[in-house]
Amino acid sequence: MSKRTVPERQAKDELLELDEEMKLLLDDYSVEYPSEDAIVRTIDTLRPYVISPELRHSTKGRLPIKRDLFTMLHIRSGFWLINVLFFLAGLYFWGYKDGDPYTILMLLAPVPFLIGLLEIFRGRDDGLIELEMSCKYSAQQLLLAKMVVIGGYNVLLSSLLITAFGMFGEPIVLTKLLMYWVAPFTVVSSIGFSVACRVRGAVSTAVMLTLWLFSIIGIMSSEELYNVMNGLHPSLYATVSAAAIVVFAWQTKRFRRGDYFEIIH
Repeated sequence: MSKRTVPERQAKDELLELDEEMKLLLDDYSVEYPSEDAIVRTIDTLRPYVISPELRHSTKGRLPIKRDLFTMLHIRSGFWLINVLFFLAGLYFWGYKDGDPYTILMLLAPVPFLIGLLEIFRGRDDGLIELEMSCKYSAQQLLLAKMVVIGGYNVLLSSLLITAFGMFGEPIVLTKLLMYWVAPFTVVSSIGFSVACRVRGAVSTAVMLTLWLFSIIGIMSSEELYNVMNGLHPSLYATVSAAAIVVFAWQTKRFRRGDYFEIIH
């Protein structure tokens, strides 16, 4: 017998002894199972909170848009207030500082959605995505419902700002709205959502807001860039906006299927 086989046999014997000891411990360990009455009471308690298979099939993919939507989505009140303050600041610079309404609109167009990324991905960033996935509405449904609410809030604030510019200032030109509002809103929102799907919401929001602010400053400080932007045909902005909407819809479809979950965990 070689010297090498002796330690191997000793190690094997020790493992067998440990295995026997574990069997003895497990034999002495007993599990207290609940009684049948306790199981029935638990099932009856949870039954109202479990959606029926028929209803689950009929509501598959449907967003939880209902009266208690804001309570369900847990969108913090600070989100609504901060964005209102941003748009009030835009009105102030337009009314008292003679700011260009189109520049103000372009600067503020994607801001509510970018800030809203913090709310959209808050559950994921706080490590609650698995808990949300176990709820009546899936995590994807909740996140998409937040996008609908936050996107609608963005459009509402921008529409109020446009109305104020049109009623108390010069008439708003639709082609310039396409250039200064629709295109920035769709493009930046699409890029911001794509980044937030892969990076934590706080980081993606800070990065996108910083890049957007410096982009606007760069365009406004360069007369050549500003003239080039104004010289482009509106159909080009329409094409870019349509492409951004298609990309955003494609990303949303992937997200709804859960394709991003392996990336963002």
